[in-house]
Parts: sequence; structure tokens; C-alpha cells
Amino acid sequence: MSEPNSEKLADLLGHALELPPEEREAYVERMCAGDPALRAELLRLLTLHSNTPDDFLSLEGKILPAEPGLDGAQLGKFRILHEIGHGGVGAVYLARQPGLERDVAIKVLVEGPGTSATQVERFHRESRAAAKLSHPSIVPVYDDGQMGPMHWFAMEYIEGQDLQAEIDAHKAGRAPDAKPAILPRGDEPGHFASIARVCAEVAEALHHAHSRGVVHRDVKPANILLRPDGHALVVDFGISRDRAEIGLTKTGDTQGTPHYMSPEQARAVADPVDHRTDVYSLGVVLYELLTLHTPFRGRTEFEVILQIRDRDAVPPRRLNPKTPRDLETICLKAMAKRAPARYPTAEAFAEDLRRFLGHEAIEARPPGIGDRAAHWVRRHRVALGAAVLLLLGLVVGRVVTEVQARSRALARVSVELKDAEGRMADGSVAAQRLDLRTGMPTGSRVQLGRLPLHNGGLDPGYYRVLVTLTDGRVLSYTRDLEAGQTEPVRAAVPTPRPRTADMVQVPGGELYVSDPGPGEWSQIDGLRIPVASFWLDIYEVSNRQYGEFLRATGYPVPAHWSQLSFPEHDNLPVVNIGWMDARAYAEWVGKRLPTLAELTWEGRGSEGRRFPFPDELVATHANCNHPRVTAPQLQAVPVYLEAVEPVDSRAIGRSPSGAHHLFGNVSEWTESMFCHPTDQGWDPRPTLRIAFGSAWDASSIPHDLRHFSHIGHERGYARIKIGFRLALDAIH
Repeated sequence: MSEPNSEKLADLLGHALELPPEEREAYVERMCAGDPALRAELLRLLTLHSNTPDDFLSLEGKILPAEPGLDGAQLGKFRILHEIGHGGVGAVYLARQPGLERDVAIKVLVEGPGTSATQVERFHRESRAAAKLSHPSIVPVYDDGQMGPMHWFAMEYIEGQDLQAEIDAHKAGRAPDAKPAILPRGDEPGHFASIARVCAEVAEALHHAHSRGVVHRDVKPANILLRPDGHALVVDFGISRDRAEIGLTKTGDTQGTPHYMSPEQARAVADPVDHRTDVYSLGVVLYELLTLHTPFRGRTEFEVILQIRDRDAVPPRRLNPKTPRDLETICLKAMAKRAPARYPTAEAFAEDLRRFLGHEAIEARPPGIGDRAAHWVRRHRVALGAAVLLLLGLVVGRVVTEVQARSRALARVSVELKDAEGRMADGSVAAQRLDLRTGMPTGSRVQLGRLPLHNGGLDPGYYRVLVTLTDGRVLSYTRDLEAGQTEPVRAAVPTPRPRTADMVQVPGGELYVSDPGPGEWSQIDGLRIPVASFWLDIYEVSNRQYGEFLRATGYPVPAHWSQLSFPEHDNLPVVNIGWMDARAYAEWVGKRLPTLAELTWEGRGSEGRRFPFPDELVATHANCNHPRVTAPQLQAVPVYLEAVEPVDSRAIGRSPSGAHHLFGNVSEWTESMFCHPTDQGWDPRPTLRIAFGSAWDASSIPHDLRHFSHIGHERGYARIKIGFRLALDAIH
């Protein structure tokens, strides 16, 4: 299936977002008729947009009715006047402090069924982080507290608008309905000086925070406020890292807003990022102010993150030739891919901006010929040839050779496991490459060393990293290892438990698929695939099991759980979680996701069955006859509650080995990477994973096991029709 055209997708998304939420999915159905790939991606983007909280302190554009009874309420020393802004997890109110007779902004979070302990802790972390800072370019916090389920803190009320609204005003130009800009526009005197001054003020505020152990980690235009006089202030320390409060963020978390993430944030490295991540993000803000574009754009969040990691930004002067050369040089130094190549501190960044404003020589220097050669090689290393080396000359040739060698360097993996008491676990580490088309292990295992493992070298590829503990348990961690990158595996040792309880052992054999349904294709079609014996969960993972994981780890609760009732819905399959969530659960219990080939083998066997049971018994054996639902209903919880059945139901429709609901009920995530067919072969897509089989509406589509869910879903894609079950190797 071909990928959606990016320009058409962006145009449709823009129009859909202008419609009321209740009209959007009907619009998608109408505009994407006959193009299921375009429809799926557009619906995913709309869902992502609707699930992304608005910036809490962006006071422009969302003036919503106040919560009943809150007008006139007393919170500590402050009396609420009215609501002035509303976000995805709370609201901001204008309040008055009697006695001092000053206006303040009060940020409020009200705990409810869908509020996690992590959200509450991050809310109070913001007030604590801001309260310990005192700088003219940081919004001061006056007080905080709690009243019943209502958490709040009070800060200075800032008139003006955030920098994102300012950028939008500059993009709109002087259109009749455009909002007024505070800073001089691009064709007005003082434009570039005002940009440099704003970024210098923000850099000085960040340095003040860094000097007190606080790293912001989410520097972006929406978190920078402009007073009417153009003075800039930094707000929203909600995901800041305070050296005094390490521990809230889980290992491997990706924190920040995608377009403004530093490369180290985009890699989600296990060690905390340092203050230079804020230097990078402020460099991106400067870039956007100069060009009115973010440096990296993509159709999806994952495409943006991959570009941040692997590509260099187009120099600002190519997009806006009026940009002063020195300001471009400052911007690119702040945005260097490698943290050591950036300004060492936010203060040094501010000082160079002040030199620019004072018409003095800046400290930063444009990239030299060696740097440019290195960047060129990184972008074009596949096509690099001897002719280019000759043209670049002997000196540049040496640089190119060194960089080319680095680009061909081994991928590396570091592994550290800790037990419940925080002690480092002991054991050996090996790796097994996975075939990209089948998802099955290929070749022999490579022994990498003992725990803790640092920078074990491997050829780039898709691997199972296997840890054999001293008690004999083998733990599996699936990772995509890239050349020149170190992939961290930082995890807790799972609690010992009967690993094969509620599992069946599937005997091995040779899988051969050669009959995809009409208009269908499979990336394993035509292959003879040896499948080793393996263990498979009898049941799909239930809400009860996933809830145990959430309570033990503090992992985010699925958004739709606020509409479920527990324990009434404990035994329904967990859904509406992404592949990364399913993998996190698997690693917590000490198992793995099954491969596409394994689930196909268990469902179809050596004889190529259409179903895991006799074909003529579909109606009674599988939950697959629920009427087909339309796109606007796909995310509706009532549809889920009406359509799904308990994970242990329909025993009559078990597969030959005894697995329930291998056909129908919900589709299931696999470990397997999606490969796209091309004229030259199969093109692996590292950000996409495959969901196997059909859900409760399979008969009305109609589908059987000859049809494959091979659209390829982003690893964060979530739908109420996709769940998962787990597997284990039978022989380690």
C-alpha cells in the first residue's frame, strides 16, 4: 500500500482542524474515500492532535467557561475572578490578592479518574522549580496549595502573548484579521535586533535556572511570554529536571515537544540530558524567529524525531536571505548535533547575542571546510564515491575518510538491569539479529559480555538483546540498533513468577504463505520460514493485567480508562495502547511480543488454514461478526464495550495449540518491523510495526487469515481495535 502524499495530507489536516471536532471524522470519510492509507494516517494525526494537551499557560485563543462555582472562590490568599485560559489537563484563572491589590494568574489542576499521580507530581514540580528561581525573565511563583482534589499555584499575571502567538502574527503579515505583533515585523527596522534581544533574555533566564540545578527541557515558543514592551519571560517548568528531585522521569522517557527536542532528547537516552539541551532548543526558537519555519518537518512525530537525530538543518539564510550572517552563525552553533559543539552554557549563548546587538565580533565561527565535509558525508554517505574525494582534495579527503569510517561504525548497546532493591543484576548479555521481513531470529547469537554492559558492538540491525541471569532466566529486549549510535537498555529485573502459566507451547515447523486474499499482500508471502517451537499466551492481555503494570511502574494510564468500570471490565482485552506500550509491558513481565511469522504459523499451520479452526464454524467459534463500524465510531468506548468479549471466552474457537481469540476480538501487536514493497525489493521502515489479524468486525469486511494488517502502524499508534498477547522462546 503506497504512503499518503504529504502535501495532500497536510492540506486535509489543516481543513479538518478548522472544523468542529464532531464533524471531523465525517469529513475524513468523505475526502479519503477509496484511499485507506490516507484515511488511516489522517485519523491518526487528528487523534494525536486531540490527545495532545494545549500549552497550559498559553492564554491566547481558548477563553472557555469557568468551572461552575469557581468564580469568586478563595484559594489561599487569592480570590478567583474568572478563567482566562484552558488546557488539556487544567485551567488558568485571573485572581486578585486582597491587601496588595495585585492581579495574579492561578494555574489549577483538578484530580479526577483519569489523573495520574505523575501528572500531579509534575504539576507541583513546576511550582517548586519556578519558586526557587528569581530572575527578571522568569515568571515568579507566589504561592501554591491544595484544596480537596484541586491543586493550584499562583504566579505573576503577564499581559501580552506567548512567542508562538507572536510567530503566528508574523506569518499572517498584515492581513485584515491578523493579530497584532509586539516585535517589529520582518520588513520593519529593528526586526533582527528584537529577535536577538528576546533570545538573549531567555538564555540569561535559562542560565540562572541551570546555575541552580534546574534544566527546563521544554523550551519552545509557547513557553516564552512577551510583555507588551517586548520583554521575554520563561514559563512552564513542568517537565524540568531538578538535581534535587531526580527520580520522577522513567528511564528511557522522551521528554519535550518534538520540533524543539535536542538530538539527545530525541534519542531518549537513559542518562538525564544536561543544560545544553536547553541551549539547543533555544537555538531552534531562534531559527524559527529568523525563518518562520521549524528546522525539521515531517508527516508524523516520528519522522520529525528521526530528522532531529540524523539530519542537519538548512541554514537560515537559505530560507530568509535577509538574516544577518552572524545571527545565522550563532543559531547554528546553538543547534549543533553534538552537545560539546554547542555553546557550553546558556550564558555564553546570551553573551554572543549581546555581542551581535553591540556590533562586536562574535565568538562563534561558521562551520569550516572539515565541518561542512562531515555534514555532507552524513547526509550522503550511501552515495559517497571516490570521485567526490578527488574533488574535495587531499585535506578534505582525509576528513571525509575519517567521517565515512565513523558512519560505518558499529552500532552499540549498553545494558544495565537492577533488582527491586536497586542493586545491579549479574548475568551475561548476547544478541540475536532478527530478519526484517519475517521477524524471526537469523544467524547465531553474538556474545557481548557480562552485566553491566557498556557499548557492546554489533553490526547495525534489528535485534533481540538477550540477558541470561544467574538464576537461569533469559530476558528479551527488542531494539533497533543504528550505526554510530549507542542504544541503552535500562530496566528492572522482573519479579520471579511462573513464566509459562496461562501459556501454551506451540510446536515448530515450516511456514509457507502463498495465498494472500484478493488485493492483499504479505511481506512473508512466498517464503519458507522455519519456525522454532515457542510459548504463546493463551489469552490476550487483559485490562486487569495491564492495570497491575501501571500500578507497579507509574506508566501512563490509557485515556479511555476513565470511561471504564473496574472490576467489571477487568477481563476485557486491553486496547488503545501503542506498540511501545505493549513492549514496555512485555519487558516488565519478562516476556516479548510474538513475531508476525509465529502468529501466522499458530493461526494457519503447515496446511495454510484460513482460520485457526474449521472454516465452516466461523460464526460460532470467533468474535468476528459485530457489524462493521464507521470511522467516526472507531474510537468510541461504547463500541469497544459492545463489540469485545472477555479474553477467556469462546473456548470452542481455540487454535490447535489452545490460544483463544487468535482470530477476531481484537487485532494484536507483533514484534515485527513493517517492510514496504518496492520495485527493488522490500524497504524496512524502522518506525513502523505490524498488527496481526482482524478484530470483531472481520466477517463484515470480510477478512480471514489470508488478509494481513500490513499498513504498518507507527509505534505510538493506538486504536480500540488493537491489543496484544506475549510469547517466550521455548529453548534458550
